[in-house]
This record gives sequence, structure tokens and C-alpha cells, in this order.
Amino acid sequence: MSAYNFNFYLEKPQAKVEANLQKETTILLFCRRKQHLLKYRTPFVVFPFQWDHEKREVKRNKVGYSSINSTLDRIQNIAKTYFFDCLNEGTAFLHYGLKDKLDTELGLKSAASAMTLYSFIDNFILESKVTKAPRTIKSYLTTYNHLKAFGKTIPLAKNVDFTDVTLNYYYQFVAYLGNTKKMALNSIGKNIKNLKVFMGESYDRGLHRNDAYKNKKFKVLREETDAIYLTEDELGMIKELDLSQNAKLDRVRDIFLVGCYTGLRFSDLERLNKSNITGDFKYIEIIPKKTKGISPDNLSIPIFDQVRDIFQKYLKQGEKILPPILSNQKMNAYIKDVGKAAKITYPHRYEQRVGNQTVATEMPKYKLITTHTARRSFATNAYLRPDVKPIDIMAITGHKTEAAFMRYIKMSNKDAADRLKVGWSK
Repeated sequence: MSAYNFNFYLEKPQAKVEANLQKETTILLFCRRKQHLLKYRTPFVVFPFQWDHEKREVKRNKVGYSSINSTLDRIQNIAKTYFFDCLNEGTAFLHYGLKDKLDTELGLKSAASAMTLYSFIDNFILESKVTKAPRTIKSYLTTYNHLKAFGKTIPLAKNVDFTDVTLNYYYQFVAYLGNTKKMALNSIGKNIKNLKVFMGESYDRGLHRNDAYKNKKFKVLREETDAIYLTEDELGMIKELDLSQNAKLDRVRDIFLVGCYTGLRFSDLERLNKSNITGDFKYIEIIPKKTKGISPDNLSIPIFDQVRDIFQKYLKQGEKILPPILSNQKMNAYIKDVGKAAKITYPHRYEQRVGNQTVATEMPKYKLITTHTARRSFATNAYLRPDVKPIDIMAITGHKTEAAFMRYIKMSNKDAADRLKVGWSK
């Protein structure tokens, strides 16, 4: 943990406002280290013309300036001491802990300033931006917004706090997400999972002793998804497609196939370059973006002929091993055009729970292809090879348990029968 800078700033400097029109504003403590910033609101307010921006202290034209500056020095020293305590103890230097320490030392704690569920989630999301992936932060924010919207619908949740998150609250929240928001079961499950994270983290910090979220009935709902994968024959159809007259779809097809034969996430395909290639084009070495900084294990992925051919194709055009990659949204649209051109147009039927109903839908398979289909296709096709062990595939996909991996792969009953037949014959 590198050192922080501890400095004071005005919340609203009002630099272009004439002195006689300025309004009092709060003095903030900024604790900054690179992109990580913690802010603490001191109990002091001043007019901007009473603040020395260079010395970062109150000017003599403020009544009681000496006492205020003395307390600001104390605040700064408490914050620095707390930082070094965290450093020595190997604990995280976070907003909640800093605020709690300063409020306690300055005698500012009161019932009115006690941490509530919502204020905790606010702080927790802010803290998580340092260690968690952007998609996780987005998921937390989505759940937080649903919790607040749910709170406006029933008296029970209007002023919801830690103690209100009971089993009854859980059932009502699930019903709200399913019946009012029309969410599929897995989407409901993601929100419940995040709620359990909020409750668990706040419980561990000693903010409450409500353990209802640990009840086995307070569960993360989940159903088997009908997300598709593409068979090796279908990948062959896409590979052999003549796209010489459509450079855009040609590039999209090549990027997609690299995902199908490496299992890399879209976020890692975007980062892939020549420096990730080792052993004379035998392996890809990369630290996955999703786990970088949390579980920074370097992945080694074999480069199959299909991938090597694509890399060599673009190396002939320059130093890049892949063409410029479009946004995920555009890739999802264009890969469907590729699938249609490859005649993957036969109907695919799938079902999902929406609210209290099971909804069946049928559409051409190509319409269900997304960038994530590539990674799922890699995992499923590898699993369908009887001589490939699941643990070896999991080392590349990053699944921690075989149960999670088995939920991820997709295969038909016939696929399973063929795999068993080949394995049995050996």
C-alpha cells in the first residue's frame, strides 16, 4: 500500500464568484493515492475568501481561525496515523473506517450519523471501485437502485435498515423483481446475491447483528439457462464462410473464432497483442482482466491451428495479431450477421422463468449468438472431447468448482450420449 497525500480543499471553491456573493462551503479532507480518493467532510464551513488555497488553511479574517486550523492539523494527523495503522495491520484503508475513526476521535458520533443500510451501500460501492471490476460495480449499483425503488412501494421498506432485511423482506423483494420488474429468475438471483454481499459485509464490520440473510431460505435463485453454444461443425461453417467482399464481417468473424478456440473473455480479446504470444506461437500468456489485482494468475492457453492462422493473417498486415475490435454491442450485432450468412438459421427453442410464469420462445439460432457464445462454445466443445479433463478446461475458463463449470457448459442429450459412447469404447 503506497503512501497517500492528505490535503484540505473547499467543497465549492466558487473561484469566479465575487466575495460579497459567495456562500459558506465545507472544508474537505482529501486522502489521495493515484486514482484512489477518500473524502472526509470536516465540521467546518468558511467563505471562499476566508480560505488560503496555497497554505490550505483558514485565513485570519475568519473568527476563530487559529482554533479551526489547529483542529484541521489534528484531523490530518489522525488520518495519517490511521493510514499507517492499516498499513501495519495489513487491512484496507477505506472510507468507512476513516470516517468512523475521525468521527470517534473528534467526538462527532451521534444517533443521527449512524450508518444505515443505504449509506453503507453508498460507501461500500465507493470502496469497491478500487478492488472490483467495473461490471461488478455496475451490478452493485443496479441492485442498489432496485432496493431504493422497492423501498418506495411498501411501508415496510421505506426507511429500510439492516434490521428490516428479514425473510419476509426477502420474499417481498423477490416478488417485486419478478412481478413488477418482470425479471427472469437468474436476474433476480443476481440481485439477491448482491443483497447478501451488502448484508454480509456490513455484518462482518459489526454494523448490525441481523443474520437473517444467512437463512437457507434466503437463497440466491437460479435456473439452468438455455444460452447456446456453437458446435465444432458450426464453427467450421463460420470459418469457411467467404467474406472477402465484406471486410467488417471478416474481422468480426476472425475475432469471434479466436474467442471460440481460446476461451478468452471479450475484455481480454480487446487487450490481446503480440507481447502475449510465447514459444514461437505455441501459447497465449495473459492475466485475465476480470481477476487482475484480485487473483492475478497468468493464464497459459495453447494456440491451435485455427487461431495461429488468424494471427498470421493480421501479422502480414502489420504488427497487430488481431484487427481493431468494435464495441461489444456492435460485435453482438455483426456476429449475428455472420451466423446468418453461415446458414445457422434453424430454429432454437428455449424457456425461462419471468415472474411466476415459464415463457417459451423459438427463434433462429443465429439470433442468439453473442460474443459470450464464443467462450461458452470453447468450454462445451472441449468438454465433449472425452480425452480432455474438466479440471484442465477450468484452468482456462477460471471456474473454481466443477459444479459451477457444469452449469456453464451447454450440450444436448445426444452430445452427452456421444461423449459417453466414445469414452466407453476406450
